[in-house]
Amino acid sequence: MKDLGAATFILGMEIDHDTDAGTLMTKQTRYIDDVVERFGQQSAKPVDNPCASGMKLSKTQSPGTVEDRAEMQSRPYRSLIGCLLYITTCTRPDIAYLVTQLSRCLENPGLQHWRAAILVLRYPKTTREHGIVYQGCDDVTVEAFTDADWGSNIDDRRSVSGVMVMMGNAPVVFNSKFQRTVALSSAEAEYMALSICLQEVLWTRVMMKDMGKEQVNATQIWEGN
Repeated sequence: MKDLGAATFILGMEIDHDTDAGTLMTKQTRYIDDVVERFGQQSAKPVDNPCASGMKLSKTQSPGTVEDRAEMQSRPYRSLIGCLLYITTCTRPDIAYLVTQLSRCLENPGLQHWRAAILVLRYPKTTREHGIVYQGCDDVTVEAFTDADWGSNIDDRRSVSGVMVMMGNAPVVFNSKFQRTVALSSAEAEYMALSICLQEVLWTRVMMKDMGKEQVNATQIWEGN
C-alpha cells in the first residue's frame, strides 16, 4: 500500500485543504463543467437564481400528444436530472428543492420541465466555485434545521420536507423530500418535517459516538412555522 498524501479528488469532487485557515472545502468544478458541456450550455448567460419567478411545475405540463412526446425524445431529460441529483447530493444543497420538484416528471417530461432543468443547471455553472467548507474546531456540536413547504405539489398536494444537519458550521446531512401523505394543515406538515429531521439527527449522533465524539447535550433543532 502506498501513501498518496492528502486526498485532492474523489468521485467527481475536488477537495481543497487550507492548513493555514484550518478548513477543508469540497466542490465539483470539473464535474459541473463536464455536465455543462454535455448539455450544450457553455455559452449560456449567467443566472443568479436557479428558479424563474412564479414557476410552478406540474404533470399537467407533460406532453399529451404523440407529436409532443416525439419532440421530447431528443431531449435527455432523465440524464440531466441524474447529473443534477449527483451535484445536489455531493456539494450543492442549495438546488435540492428544485431538483426534487423536477424529479417528479421523469416518466413523461415536457418542454417546460426541460427548460426549468436547464435553468437549474445554469446556476451551478454560474457558481461553479461554490461548495461546502468544513472548519476545524475542537467542539463539534450537532445542530439541525428543518422546514416544510405545505401543499406545494400541485398534482396531489403533498408537502415537501427540507432537512439540514450541521457540524462545524457546515452541512453533513441535507435533503428535500416529498412527504408520503397529505398534511391537513401547515402545522401537520411542519411536524412531519421535524420527524424526518429528528431521524437524521439521531443517526448523526450515533455516528459521532462511534467516532469517539459523543454528543452529551441535547441537539438544537430549528423549525420553521
